[in-house]
Amino acid sequence: TSLPIWAPLAKWISGKDIAPPIDPMTQYNNIQVWVAIVLGTLSGITLYLKFKHTDMKAVWPKLLALIFSTVIATALIAYTQKISTWQYVLMLFAACLSIICSVYYAIGVQQAKLNKIGAATAHFGFGLILLGILLSSYNKEVISFNTSGYQLNLGKEDAKEQIKENRENVLLFKNVPVVLGDYEAIFRGDSTIPNDPRTFYRVDYIKRDSASKAITEAFTLYPTAFVNPKGMNGFIANPASKHYLSKDIFTFITSVYKDKADESAYKTYTVHIGDTIFLDKQYIYFKGISTNINDPRYVPQNGDVAVAAQLELYDAEKKKLADLKPIYFFRQRYEYHIDDTLSSSLLFVDFTKIIPEQNVSVFKIKQIKPKEEYITLKALVFPYINVLWLGVIVMFIGFIISLFNRNKKA
Repeated sequence: TSLPIWAPLAKWISGKDIAPPIDPMTQYNNIQVWVAIVLGTLSGITLYLKFKHTDMKAVWPKLLALIFSTVIATALIAYTQKISTWQYVLMLFAACLSIICSVYYAIGVQQAKLNKIGAATAHFGFGLILLGILLSSYNKEVISFNTSGYQLNLGKEDAKEQIKENRENVLLFKNVPVVLGDYEAIFRGDSTIPNDPRTFYRVDYIKRDSASKAITEAFTLYPTAFVNPKGMNGFIANPASKHYLSKDIFTFITSVYKDKADESAYKTYTVHIGDTIFLDKQYIYFKGISTNINDPRYVPQNGDVAVAAQLELYDAEKKKLADLKPIYFFRQRYEYHIDDTLSSSLLFVDFTKIIPEQNVSVFKIKQIKPKEEYITLKALVFPYINVLWLGVIVMFIGFIISLFNRNKKA
């Protein structure tokens, strides 16, 4: 567990790197489960042990009865929650033992007297904490499955871990819905607060009826993330969660991409009447040239020779989007041109020249690529995590009861 802390010191002394575990999460759990088993078991039975004066002949019958009850409770919970890994069955047994022993001690031994049940209440809360950790973590469910075909680079050095994370993270483009389990998730954008390094990302969740497609539930989560300012450039994410009585939905950002608008230069096109100019997902048809100019930006003067190009903009489905009429004119032997713009497509068209001997016209066209934003996120469902939070509250209450009574005795 503490390998990242002392490994640099070991390298400084020995000059050798200590290889981290291939699967850090599994390694961590395989160690900590035994700590939980020992603490859970002791949390239950130590209530019945008196310092230096324990009559084990009187204690053993009680403990054996409590252990028998615990075995039954463990078997029922393991069966219903499909907990089959033997280490975690032992952890479940330890958690149940702590809970059952604490309840019996508070009621059967201390007669539920408020001035005596502080320790039993705290131990009961600790047992709930262990139970909540086990139930929520063992059966946690990933609902963010990457089915887009995009290969996400999430910075994992281990190939196995990279494949796993690529499968369990989804790519959300701004305002494009993506299915997450029973929900649709839509990334709406981000916002910041002055003097706060975090960025808040808005993700809307929508649940629909499978038959009518009507919205049956809707909520918004705001997971946050920021880049570590201490020179390490680490991406630090904080999850947001939706709380239910029997589960929590956790959402956290794993990477962010925000592209600036592409201010690319104008491109030059030399075309005949009837030619097509292809753009990104759109195209322009050069219909002809007209001397009938109706543009408030152009005020004719004596001696002007002016023409307007007749251009038609279409989308990829051949749907006409707009007419464009950039202007080209001579005035006192000098060339002038007035572009035409289409703000909805971020399109700028400039009529720059006519070459009569080749019967062609020259246009300079620029289309700004819209700013692109997307995030990758992971969404997890933790069942029964409220058992964990309840355990924290109960343990704290038990501590306060004990503290109050100890202070009263003093």
